[in-house]
Amino acid sequence: MRNIFITAFILLALGFSSVYGQKFQATVNTNKVSQGDYFVIEFTFSHDDVNSVKNFKAPDFSSFQILSGPSRSQNMSWVNGVVSASIGFSYYLKPKAAGSFTIGSASVDYDGKTFRTNPITITVTPGSANPNAGGGQDNSGNEYAEIAENLFIRAYVDKTDVFEGEQVTVTYKLFTRLQINTPSVSKLPSYQGFWAEEIDLGKVINLTQEVVNGKPYNVGILKKAALFPTQTGQLAVTPLALKIPVYVKEKQKSKTGDPFFDQFFNDPFFAPTKEIDYTATSNTVYVNVRERPVDKNDPDFSGATGVFTFEAESDTKDIKTNEPFKLRLTIAGRGNLKLIDPPKIDLPSSFESYDPKINEEVNRGDVITGKKTFEFLIIPRTTGNFTIPAIKFGYFDIEKKQQVTLETKEFNYVVEKGSTEYAGSSNADYKDIRYIKKSFDGVEAGESYLIQSPVYWASVLLPFAAFAGLLVRKRKLDELRGNATLYKLSRAEKLAKKRLKNAGLLKEQGDIPKFYEELARAISGYLEDKLNIPKSEFSIDNIAEKLAGKNVQEDIVDSFRSTFERCDFLRYAPVENPAAEMNDIYERVVKIIVDIENSLAGKKLTA
Repeated sequence: MRNIFITAFILLALGFSSVYGQKFQATVNTNKVSQGDYFVIEFTFSHDDVNSVKNFKAPDFSSFQILSGPSRSQNMSWVNGVVSASIGFSYYLKPKAAGSFTIGSASVDYDGKTFRTNPITITVTPGSANPNAGGGQDNSGNEYAEIAENLFIRAYVDKTDVFEGEQVTVTYKLFTRLQINTPSVSKLPSYQGFWAEEIDLGKVINLTQEVVNGKPYNVGILKKAALFPTQTGQLAVTPLALKIPVYVKEKQKSKTGDPFFDQFFNDPFFAPTKEIDYTATSNTVYVNVRERPVDKNDPDFSGATGVFTFEAESDTKDIKTNEPFKLRLTIAGRGNLKLIDPPKIDLPSSFESYDPKINEEVNRGDVITGKKTFEFLIIPRTTGNFTIPAIKFGYFDIEKKQQVTLETKEFNYVVEKGSTEYAGSSNADYKDIRYIKKSFDGVEAGESYLIQSPVYWASVLLPFAAFAGLLVRKRKLDELRGNATLYKLSRAEKLAKKRLKNAGLLKEQGDIPKFYEELARAISGYLEDKLNIPKSEFSIDNIAEKLAGKNVQEDIVDSFRSTFERCDFLRYAPVENPAAEMNDIYERVVKIIVDIENSLAGKKLTA
């Protein structure tokens, strides 16, 4: 009986898994298009076995002209022993009129069941967004359909089902059978819900050959990024769009009326070429992010996901009062290192500590690895025997699929008397007492009393004023340190200036990747502190929404969005004049920070 129950349970679980893993969805590269332009709609069925998909039925496209389609594509990947596959049907459509149109559901049959996509609404505006689209030429639609068949961008992810914080690598590939010129970015993808690390591909795109649906294509990797999801649910990575100059042969009309001569001179060899600016847009990819089985109330849990080691070391054993020593914590491994905050240290009450110096060494290969070091400066104030308990670092281990807590050894110190006195203490320089004078010969009464002197009152009141000022200053610091929001607000502008200064030095040294990285840290760190947003929740859309909610002008928000995207792209993209581009983007970042500071603080700063 027990074996029958177990067998039934396994069959039920397998059946549930099979049904649950199927997904049929419709995506478009844009929901808003001009009347003379075109858009791409793709219907994708995902499961571990797509060979049994049949009877695809497209929705009604009567409001659109079908330039191309259906084009069928099939992808399969094998990650950690798990097979995932998808089959897609794509169309290139051109609107017939302006207005709002709803594309109905497509359907497929699989395993005796019918699956349908959700309807999609397309807004068509009057006019042509692309001067080469429409344009009154009869063959323009056919030209774009032909280009679309032979030039496209595809986005791939190495995993579609992950835990929160687990790395997902997205790769954008360009497929072409045409002669093209250097492309320019029309729109960068949005990583809403992810923390992103760009993977360095070098400045030259190396082309390889791949066969897609029986046709050979030249294929180059355009962009690659490691994504770390910061929230659960189904997350979308929006498309990458490139404006690509394409050289095509012009089709000649009959001139002589003689079929032989017309066919001869209409040969592509004799046809002149023309350049068409074609916008290629990748597909949208989706990632399902699961909740981690962790105790979020555990004070030692850092929120990190990956595989890490944790070490601590003290730079000296000879500890003396009022003399600083360093305690260094190092977290190394693979995972979202940049999102890890300093572990908590339980210091004795007579030990003073300052914000740690943080150093990161990140290797941006296919898997993000590296180490992060926190260097604490600690000053003991009294003598005696003291212990710093073991320091703990908790994270979600992606290999063990469970929460793991690492801890260091405890540190025992014998603090001896140091030669340096604590600030505020004094050493009185005592001298021998003079003999008592028994006579008052030569002593005369003065014309005024000391108490009437301004110098006397200044010397009396000045210490009290200084003490009051120090007291106010101390209370202000205590208030800031006790209130994380106030503390972040106070340091936002200061840290931004420091990072901008570092970026300026890197600009002079010509270190392009580090310059753009430091510049991005300047503006992102400033906004994280200014808007009180955790680093894990930082995204362009989130920041833009927060700024708009604080009544920051729309042009400033748009400038931030475009500049941050441009800065992210320029880290690895080749440009004609790197020095001029660096100067321009530097000035734009400075102006954005000044404009946002003026808007939020109501004070007038200058760049």
